[in-house]
Amino acid sequence: MQNSSGTYQSDILCYNLDDRQEAAVQALALPGLFLSEGTGRVYPAGSLAASTLGTVGLSDVALGGLEHYADSYLRGSVGRLQTVKDARGIHLLWTDVTKLQSTRGADLILALDSYIQFLAEKELERLSRQYHPQWASIVVMEPYRGEVLAVANWPTCDPNHPESSTDRGLRNYAICEAFEPGSTVKPFTLAAALEGQFVHPNETFDCEGGRFYIYGRWLRDDIHAYDLLTVEEVLAHSSNIGVVKIAHKAGRGALYNTLRSVRFGQKTGVPFPGESPGLLRPLSGWQPASMRAIPIGQEMQTTSLALAAAYCAIANGGRYNIPKLILGYCNPRTGDFRPHDYPPSERVLSQETARTVSRMLTAVTEYGTGQDAQVKGFNVAGKTGTGQIYDARQGRYSREEYTASFVGFLPAEDPRVVIAVVVNRPKGAKYGGKVAAPAFARLAEGLMRYLEVFPSQGELRQKNVRRLFDLDSPNSPASAPWRIPERSEPATLMIGMTMREAYRDLRRLGVPLALHGSGVALHQEPRAMADPGKMPTLCEVRFFPPPRLSGDATGPETGAS
Repeated sequence: MQNSSGTYQSDILCYNLDDRQEAAVQALALPGLFLSEGTGRVYPAGSLAASTLGTVGLSDVALGGLEHYADSYLRGSVGRLQTVKDARGIHLLWTDVTKLQSTRGADLILALDSYIQFLAEKELERLSRQYHPQWASIVVMEPYRGEVLAVANWPTCDPNHPESSTDRGLRNYAICEAFEPGSTVKPFTLAAALEGQFVHPNETFDCEGGRFYIYGRWLRDDIHAYDLLTVEEVLAHSSNIGVVKIAHKAGRGALYNTLRSVRFGQKTGVPFPGESPGLLRPLSGWQPASMRAIPIGQEMQTTSLALAAAYCAIANGGRYNIPKLILGYCNPRTGDFRPHDYPPSERVLSQETARTVSRMLTAVTEYGTGQDAQVKGFNVAGKTGTGQIYDARQGRYSREEYTASFVGFLPAEDPRVVIAVVVNRPKGAKYGGKVAAPAFARLAEGLMRYLEVFPSQGELRQKNVRRLFDLDSPNSPASAPWRIPERSEPATLMIGMTMREAYRDLRRLGVPLALHGSGVALHQEPRAMADPGKMPTLCEVRFFPPPRLSGDATGPETGAS
């Protein structure tokens, strides 16, 4: 095409032609119309974790997500030829030509588990069909190390087709969208009071029959009216009045310090671009009525990821971990691994307070507002939330729009996962106990099956577990030969592990490591490290893609990280 200056330039008319389209263009045989090969990013899993991974645009520019955050590591360098030009700018190819080799970028090792991510996204699909929300998200975390096992968002997109991706499909709502959490904040209000010994677990509070006039307005309990309730019962029945009275015994300072300690009102520090800090005003910005709102999760904002990370501190005995989404970076040429740098965990609650709040959270699912989150055979700890949405145009909270949520962990006595389910503006229902809690239960049951965590309640005996969970079926992800249960002690043989598992154990053993490939470990040198006193100076592990699950041809490969 000739431009206004009289020179010629080429324009790209279409990208990513398939074989049929390519043949049709060639058949036209039009002068000046030609095909050109190029390179581009391919995402084999399609839409899986799309808003977390991000995408690369048509002009090779990283568009959001980890693609943007780690662009300098992933990009590598383009190969070039250095030649001499004459006075007219023509390359003199018969002179010395220096060839600069292209280099491949680093591999990003993530904490995400592809099968857990798959289960979370399937549950979001079900929620979206049932309630047609504006957006929804699910976060799954390992509570002791803070590893992020899944970040699922709806709506989503396929990063293989960035030209058809919408802004909503690319947005990571779990990390970047803040909302008023409502009652899921109440456990931390109780934690503030218990930590400072302002209240006793068996202390009772008058919940005023469901109506209490405070700071010039009526405060109501949504569903049921109660009179005297213990601290545990206040949480189980989600009494706004009881929680506000407990908060007043603790005081503004204790409440604020506890909420800040678990990162409410600030970024969690997860390695991801565009994280929302939420909102928690400093004490100097609190009004008298703030002590009616903030204890029950109003007049503040947070994200799904921040909620999950905060609940990890209750589940693990009182320590806060920055969410670990990226485990590290691997040089594909040498296999050298460099872990992502995270600060150590911080104690934010005493073990006694964390255990007490955890026990109270099991009451929520046993006889309180979260009974639909029960998972047969397991003790579940968690809290429902029905956050009101502020209508700025009317200057008040909407009476029609809510954010339904449930955050919990199981098994309550020895948590393996923390799950946060958040559904924004669901249609046809509003309560977290009816919208989000059942989704939590379905996903949690699948995760216990996948992680081979056996039921502990007396009604389910060990001899019935394999039959109950169909563990002997070849279709069961838990029966896949490359999956092994997590151990309390690090292993010295890596065969059969995912890259994430091998990295974790070798780091705990203090052995330098070189990781090659992806998928499942099938070769290790040295083969075994049985003598802890004779650890090698380097352990090389080679990984190969595992076969797909025979029971679900459309699902992702199990165990990939």
